[in-house]
Amino acid sequence: MVTTEYKTVVTFFTSLGFGVLFVNYRGSTGLGEENVRSLLGRVGEMDVADVHRARELCLERMPHLDPAKVVLMGGSHGGFLVTHLAGQHPSSYRGVVARNPVTNIASMAGSTDIPDWTYNEAGLGFPWSPAEPGAMATMWTCSPVSHVQHVTAPIFLMIGKNDLRVPPSQGYEFYHALKALGKDVRMNLYEDNHPLARPENDANVMIQAAMFFQECITD
Repeated sequence: MVTTEYKTVVTFFTSLGFGVLFVNYRGSTGLGEENVRSLLGRVGEMDVADVHRARELCLERMPHLDPAKVVLMGGSHGGFLVTHLAGQHPSSYRGVVARNPVTNIASMAGSTDIPDWTYNEAGLGFPWSPAEPGAMATMWTCSPVSHVQHVTAPIFLMIGKNDLRVPPSQGYEFYHALKALGKDVRMNLYEDNHPLARPENDANVMIQAAMFFQECITD
């Protein structure tokens, strides 16, 4: 089922001439508990590979699409995926918009309202105590920040100042890492929480994203 939110995204971007691909990667909801649990301990690997493979198949089956003009947009775990893709497959994507993305599971573990998620997604049990160095290393390795040095596409971060689920520090951390490496990175801060769902903010994100993508794909 395609939700109203997704239909709005598709309608908006297709009206501007973009093709839109939504990927139901392994581990996402909709295919049962076993499918969801298959991702635990494989985040940043299996889900990223599925999305990139979907790109490859789409371009193969629709040769009228330009492989040099593929851009990415995602929020929350989707933001985790698009920032991962930018680092793992830098030559395949021209621009990235990430809404409140998870960028470093290790640093998120002590600041999110769902600390158990950070452990479980990394394949670890939740100990109800501060993370040990080994656990932190595992979480970091699963995270987009571990590939940040390979990013070449411009990145636009859309961050909610009041986000409890994915704290704004996740965006700040990624922004500063990219800046320190001399990468093209931008960031908008919104007086909003995780979904960036206030109408004025949602509209601003979409308009800013469209303008950014046009800039990225225009030679």
